[in-house]
Amino acid sequence: MKARLKSAGISSIDIERAANKLVVRIATARPGIIIGRKGAEIDKLKQEVSKRTKREVHMTSWKCTGRNWNAQLVAESIALQLEKRVAFRRAMRKAVDSALRFGCKASRCAWPGA
Repeated sequence: MKARLKSAGISSIDIERAANKLVVRIATARPGIIIGRKGAEIDKLKQEVSKRTKREVHMTSWKCTGRNWNAQLVAESIALQLEKRVAFRRAMRKAVDSALRFGCKASRCAWPGA
């Protein structure tokens, strides 16, 4: 599911299983991509998951606030930049600067010269 919705900026997926029910909660930076026009995309996703699991599926998605200091979203944005052949020092520095500017208390870098 995460590979299919790569551009939505998914930070976490929570799954609750009951007897014949499946509740899926998706925290995302861009909920409009998951929901689609008039809920068409989320309905397709529900049908696909219910077909695979043979259970009744309820899906909800909400906007993950603090996109610039959520570690998962920052890591995915750095990975996308590296795929686009951006210099890795520039991508890391930009991510750290934006995280600190948006209220992150501290940021660790594993590479020298940060």
